[in-house]
Amino acid sequence: MNAQHDTVLPEPVTPEAVTPEAVTPEEYARRLAAVRERMASRSLAALFVGDPANIYYLTGYNAWSFYTPQVLLVPAEGDVHFFTRAMDAQGAHRTAHLAPHQIHGYPEPLVHRPDVHPFDWVADRIRELGLVTGSADVAMELDAHFTSPRAYLALRDGLPEWSISDSRELVNWVRLVKSDTEIALMRGAAAVATEAGEWTFTEQNGMPVIYSYGATQLGAFATDATVTCPDAEDGPCTEGKLNPINSGPFPPVPTCVPALPNYNNCSAPAPPATPTLTP
Repeated sequence: MNAQHDTVLPEPVTPEAVTPEAVTPEEYARRLAAVRERMASRSLAALFVGDPANIYYLTGYNAWSFYTPQVLLVPAEGDVHFFTRAMDAQGAHRTAHLAPHQIHGYPEPLVHRPDVHPFDWVADRIRELGLVTGSADVAMELDAHFTSPRAYLALRDGLPEWSISDSRELVNWVRLVKSDTEIALMRGAAAVATEAGEWTFTEQNGMPVIYSYGATQLGAFATDATVTCPDAEDGPCTEGKLNPINSGPFPPVPTCVPALPNYNNCSAPAPPATPTLTP
């Protein structure tokens, strides 16, 4: 399989344009270093990452492209390389914290072929990049979603110098230990989930009801007899009252989104919960 006809990618863009604001280049570097530390403990020369969540964790790549073969190669040192379908490679730089030379698109005619696999091309491309220098122990996420047996066989046969074993969830174990940045993001998400917002219901007669609530009022639904439930009955609001037949509740839409760094910009007292009928 000749891998010389690589996909031509757009011009490079700045890291600020491709990196989600809350996850900095330094955070991605920390994650990669942690993965490589575990690789070194197992004397691994490289790691194939196929789990979409782990690819996102290490690069920020976020696209619905895992329905066709794709993989991130993490060498023990040097640049990581992402291999995906040609049409997906064209836009990968827009979400991934990767330079264009790190993104490789295999040709479209390789998709859904019974006689050849895209990773045949990937194996050839890895050789062209000079990443195969002799015998080495390499790991692959063999139990990850969207990593098929044919994908493994293609890399095994195309790179016979490499002894490929299961990664044993190497990246997942790294993800268990949260950095200060990740803890801050989780706390921010919790703040969003607990702030004021509104639920939208549709009554059985088709009348929409928008029920606004404050952050301190939500708990009163289950205990306060003075509140008015979404179906206009008196409180406390039992499960049946909060869930009229064939209707919500739907996910709340926050009226105020807590912001970095302290998430206290939404801490002003919220107005009492008031149901509002809309025609």
